Amino acid sequence: MKIYWASRHQLTEGQKRMLEDVFFKPPENLEVVEEKVTFTTSTGLVDYIKYRQDAPVVCVAGAVHYLFAFSEHCKFYIFERDRNKNFSSLFHVDGEDNTVTKVAGEMGFSIDRTQPLTTEEEQEEESP
Repeated sequence: MKIYWASRHQLTEGQKRMLEDVFFKPPENLEVVEEKVTFTTSTGLVDYIKYRQDAPVVCVAGAVHYLFAFSEHCKFYIFERDRNKNFSSLFHVDGEDNTVTKVAGEMGFSIDRTQPLTTEEEQEEESP
């Protein structure tokens, strides 16, 4: 299986192991295409994802790029950093279904895999 790694940062061994766990076993059958990119416009990540429809895209980019790609109904994966700025959790962002799903890692926030993102106000309204 092939995946695209889009970041100006090199993929770490820890990130690679996490991707292997999520995407494919045995790991030697996983092809990671590393492309050093820096997105300079808000549409940069969207254009990158749409051009690479043949495999999942895993990226590290600024929040504006994530938000714009989400609003454009893109599907992609992102890493979350821990307090030490290490990448420690992997999330699948699905702009078509309006969901963000934690697929690997143990720290940080977690969103119910079956529920769309909601605001804090909507969450308060739903609680008894």
